Amino acid sequence: MNFRVAVFILVTLLASFDLKAQQGVSGNIKSEEGESLGFATIYVSNTRIGTASNQDGQFKLDLPPGDHQLVFQYMGFKTVGQKVNVKPNTYIDLEIVMISQTYRLPDLSIGEDNDDVASQIMRRAIAKAKFYQMVVTSFETEVYIKGSVDLQKVPRLAKPLLKREGIDPDQAITVESVSKVSYERPSKYSEEVISFRSTLEELDRPSVFFIGSFYENEVFGAKSPLAQNAFSFYRFELLGYFRDQGVGVNRIKVTPKRKGVNLFSGTIYIIDDLWSIHSLDLKANLRNARVRMRQNYSPMEEDIWMPTTQQFKIGQKLFGFEFDVDYVSSTKGFELVLDQQLLERIRAEEVAAELPEVPEEENPSDEDEAFEDFSFQEEPKISNKELKKMLKEYEKEEVRRETSDKRIVSQRNISMDSVAKQQPKSYWDEVRRVPLTEKEKVTYEQLDSLENQKKEDSIQSEESRVLNWLIPITGTNEKLSDSWRFALTSILPASGFNTVDGTFLGTEASFFMPSNDENEDKIRYRMSSSLRYAFARRAFNYDFGVGMSTPGSRSATIQLSGGRRILHFNEEQPISNILNSFSTLWLRENWARLFEENFVRMTFFKTLADGLSLSARLEYLDRQDPLINNSDFSFLSWGDREFMSNRPENVNQDLVDFEAHQLARYGMRLTYKPWIRYRIFNDRKIEISDGSPIFHLNYRGGATLTSSATDYSFQHLQLGMQFRKRLGITGDFHFKSQVGTFFGGQPAFMDFHHFDGNQLFLQAGDYISKFRNLDYYLFSTSERYVEVHLLQEFRQLFLTQIAWLQLAGINEALFVHYLATPSGDYGEIGYAINNIFNLFRLEVASSFPARRYDQTVFRIGVTSLIF
Repeated sequence: MNFRVAVFILVTLLASFDLKAQQGVSGNIKSEEGESLGFATIYVSNTRIGTASNQDGQFKLDLPPGDHQLVFQYMGFKTVGQKVNVKPNTYIDLEIVMISQTYRLPDLSIGEDNDDVASQIMRRAIAKAKFYQMVVTSFETEVYIKGSVDLQKVPRLAKPLLKREGIDPDQAITVESVSKVSYERPSKYSEEVISFRSTLEELDRPSVFFIGSFYENEVFGAKSPLAQNAFSFYRFELLGYFRDQGVGVNRIKVTPKRKGVNLFSGTIYIIDDLWSIHSLDLKANLRNARVRMRQNYSPMEEDIWMPTTQQFKIGQKLFGFEFDVDYVSSTKGFELVLDQQLLERIRAEEVAAELPEVPEEENPSDEDEAFEDFSFQEEPKISNKELKKMLKEYEKEEVRRETSDKRIVSQRNISMDSVAKQQPKSYWDEVRRVPLTEKEKVTYEQLDSLENQKKEDSIQSEESRVLNWLIPITGTNEKLSDSWRFALTSILPASGFNTVDGTFLGTEASFFMPSNDENEDKIRYRMSSSLRYAFARRAFNYDFGVGMSTPGSRSATIQLSGGRRILHFNEEQPISNILNSFSTLWLRENWARLFEENFVRMTFFKTLADGLSLSARLEYLDRQDPLINNSDFSFLSWGDREFMSNRPENVNQDLVDFEAHQLARYGMRLTYKPWIRYRIFNDRKIEISDGSPIFHLNYRGGATLTSSATDYSFQHLQLGMQFRKRLGITGDFHFKSQVGTFFGGQPAFMDFHHFDGNQLFLQAGDYISKFRNLDYYLFSTSERYVEVHLLQEFRQLFLTQIAWLQLAGINEALFVHYLATPSGDYGEIGYAINNIFNLFRLEVASSFPARRYDQTVFRIGVTSLIF
């Protein structure tokens, strides 16, 4: 026999033997009343091996042969210890019954209550939070993650579209992965996905390891109970204490001082004397979602407890969809490296708490050891304030020693093994630490069944004939290869009705190389084309473009395009096709003002340095004679209401006019973000939008190329600044301003500076800088101008004093808009209620042309995701 073949067979047999030689424990965890305890923690004492039960209380844990001491934890129940002797190739079936935890309260002195004691405990825990963030220098662990999405409600029209994408609304979408996770202080994570499986075949990305920490000020955007200013937002009450694994644990009730979004409520367990988290069960209402988070911590080394199991349940309602997301992760084998210098400094100070002594329990049971006196000292050698100061100074020393880029907030790299998605079912049966639920099992069985797959294919083939007819309405995005995709946009956004075109239909198709791991180091190309037909004008508009982008943090993009297009005079399109069509057909008010031109354009974008970018463009424009209204149709007549001319009105002239002309237009824009911060994901920098003000310097100009009677050459210079300031849970402040001037000629009206106006009760667009009642073109200018926008959001102001409105995610805002030109000025002040049904906002605004009150209007704002 060939030697290599013999070695191969031997290795295969050994590998097969190893796979089959599995043993350990499995079973169920229940309460005394027989209720299944989902997501309980199971780990092996004196090791870093553990798992969690699933939603039904079932668990499975692989162990080597021999004696093991198992520990079962569940919040609100006494910890259970169980000795087992594991035999080779055998699983021990266990039925674990957990008993409700009994809590004891301290004997209180006059003037003291549970709230006072809880406050002292939490102040100490808050003071120690920074220590637990800093003490872990690095760690490595293996993580099993299971995520499941269960669609509770799906709009009827969306069901065939989901099935077309391979999603069965009646089945759970389940994703499993096993990863090696490593961490380096302060915020560098690496995750290598060893194996990955999903019930959705098209899904090629696993759930990532949750890296948030309740020792930080925010988790999921919500204020942590251990945040440095937590007492401004929470009340704490001591519900009792108990002994667990040799330590005393305080059970603390967390209650927001005011109800609303981005605040937690529930229970957090704090270990006495260490002032670290033992476990937690907290709920929060985030925007658009309800979240419940459970974490169980286990002792590692040097009195450091780390989260070994985490479970999140997220309920969300959005656009008619309702779905629940269950996420559970279980770690195995934490390898910690601690900051010994910091540990020694803390121990040298002999940190102690400021709490009354608690007497021992009388007549303790054999299962529950006597509750020893807490080691509280009457006068601690270091106060909370001194502890915070010491940790802050230590952090500053560390920052001074740190040589990495201080603008990098976090760094995360995720890679996937080449065979991660090729593991067989038997592999997952062996490595799965959290058993599947019955619904998840059914979904996997259908995926693995060839007969069901054939049946599904036949059903999909029948449905596909119907769905193919819907592609023009829904659009499509198809994967052609690992590097190329084809996209066809829906005709809805580019179609509609106006008085110039009558009914018009449009769409765009593109071939492109997406930004993904396969194309990370490649030059990416894109080809696109759009087509539009106007029935009343009997005219086609079209364009074609090609472009390329270079990889890396200093990427550059260049694009060449040309064609024949129809545009609003304000090319930022101040009113969408859908809203303008509604206004024209139902209200007999036509607000779109349009012109037509042939064009050839070259655009360029380059990142020059961190926070500094340059964009430029060069265009040849052949503008046609002014367009006129070609349709007088509307569904309602509204008496004798007449459609307005297609030519805009302006303060300097009744109706704008221009001659056909040819123009060379050019421009350059510098954008600078001086204090920009970044997150790094897979070596790509991602800007944090609210980390810095944004300054821009914009220059554009034009030169007339024809000898027409009017010279439309011009020069335009603009300077602008905007920023967003997060004010924590209070709200966000937005500011945007720009000043500009024209010189060197008189431009055609389409090259004026136009302000973002609005004349409809229903509006979409930039929430910050859009005027609520400004005519679209009345104040457009070719002279100097100033524009300022202020908006302050409030989590709690007037109506949001009502608790249920806060819980629904609703907030309020006050805003001010102002512009000034040599021809006049205009201002607005207003009030808004935001996030109504997570979709609308209701606004009232008063307008002040020439600084005199004019009128008050009501507006309904709609998210730009739709319009």
